[in-house]
Amino acid sequence: MEGNKVFVSSDKVLVKDNTVVLEEFSFGATIKKEINTLKNLTSDKVDENRIVVLPDDIFRFFVKNYTEVVARIRIDQSTGTVEQGGLWYQELTPTETVYYGKIASRTNSNENLNTILQFLKNNILQFGGDETLGRGFTYIKVEGI
Repeated sequence: MEGNKVFVSSDKVLVKDNTVVLEEFSFGATIKKEINTLKNLTSDKVDENRIVVLPDDIFRFFVKNYTEVVARIRIDQSTGTVEQGGLWYQELTPTETVYYGKIASRTNSNENLNTILQFLKNNILQFGGDETLGRGFTYIKVEGI
């Protein structure tokens, strides 16, 4: 992974010799100040001096190898042991992960789209399981309507 170049928004994320360190890997980096405009994709507070853009293969590596995987078990209440088939694994998204995407209508009518956008706008939704553990709660911010 040493030969891959990444782009950074400022020198504040660099160590020495134009190098950025992510986990235990170091990458040669090129400063591109225009990258800090990525913060304009959302009105959330994003530190424009700490934006790093990775090539797809490096990003894929981090997603595959640095996503938290938790083993879970279901206990049989009558025996106090693990139920048959009661072992499963969960992959958890890091806290404060920011996702962004586009919502579009497949029809010429915007009525359904507007209904969905109004429902999502500034709402908190819960994705996946583990609601009782406080996982999966996501604040939805709709911008640019």
